[in-house]
Amino acid sequence: MKILLISGTYPPDKCGVGDYASKLYDSLLNTNSCHDIYLLSSNRLLKNGEHIPLKSLSWNFFGIRQIINIIKCINPNVINFQFPTISYRFSISVLYLTMRLKKLGFRTVTTLHEYSYSPKLAQIRTRFIVRSSYRVIVVDEQYKSDILDLKLLKRQDVLFIPIGSNIEPSKLNIEGIQSLRGRYISDDGMLIGYFGFIFPAKGVESLIKLGEILKKQKRNFKIIVAAELNEKNAYHRSILKMITVSKLEKELILTGYLPSNEIADLLKSMDVVIFPFTKGFSTKNGSVLAALSQGINVISTKSERFQNSPYEQLHLIDHYSSIEQIVDIIDHQLKYNVTQQVVTWEEIGDKTINFLINSAENEL
Repeated sequence: MKILLISGTYPPDKCGVGDYASKLYDSLLNTNSCHDIYLLSSNRLLKNGEHIPLKSLSWNFFGIRQIINIIKCINPNVINFQFPTISYRFSISVLYLTMRLKKLGFRTVTTLHEYSYSPKLAQIRTRFIVRSSYRVIVVDEQYKSDILDLKLLKRQDVLFIPIGSNIEPSKLNIEGIQSLRGRYISDDGMLIGYFGFIFPAKGVESLIKLGEILKKQKRNFKIIVAAELNEKNAYHRSILKMITVSKLEKELILTGYLPSNEIADLLKSMDVVIFPFTKGFSTKNGSVLAALSQGINVISTKSERFQNSPYEQLHLIDHYSSIEQIVDIIDHQLKYNVTQQVVTWEEIGDKTINFLINSAENEL
């Protein structure tokens, strides 16, 4: 059987869905030996892990025609389409791609990485994708509920598979952790962290406000932000200005983009990592899962679905609560030496490939 994964992005592209596609592809290769596993992205075509020469593809209408021709040559039994990715942007050509594949007789199983919490226009676009799909995998249970409420698919045709951490657990020992911490802080200090993309929904302004309070209290701390801030981006400029106005240039350290192994080591050395999301925590937040998989303390915000934490080391607060609540958690509620179990990519790969094979073999 031929199984084709399609993802607009793939590492080293900076996109969480691209990271997911890479981890999933590797997992599918490791969990079976009797199927041909292909992956098609903007810049590569893989067959069973081997590169096939490919010119760079785009996701406009001209590029979609090229993509369809490549798919015809592969002639897969089933296609797993990752949606959305930053490469698709707001192009309606991806809608045409899924509709065209359906008309050509290909069975497409779409993995939805965004839906219920997206803007209305994005939800409408996603519904067209769902209607063109034979089946759907969702990374958040709310997506499944909302899709079924709209009667876009039957219950058995929508499968929830939670995501895993895109970052492997750090292998740093105690001496390595102490050495890494020593680059930033003295033995009696506290390391607070954040990593991931920065845009308004991430709520990183709360980290700056936290820094202001800790500095007024004359605490020994550093806030490490493992992320990129681009001067060309208006929102990023506003964050940089906030840091300057708050006089936190020494206390708040911007690392820029880091490879996943360095992120893992940095997370492992933290006392607490904070994700003050404006829309609240969800099980699809790979950055939170990555931090939890390092066995460290995490603070994030409550959502409609998660008023209470599903993980021992994850502390949830109200988004509009005072920064003092974060300080109280830091002072009194942090838990140490707890190994946090999150879903493994082997489990994700098993569930995905079984669903894809069943989709390919199921009679219409």
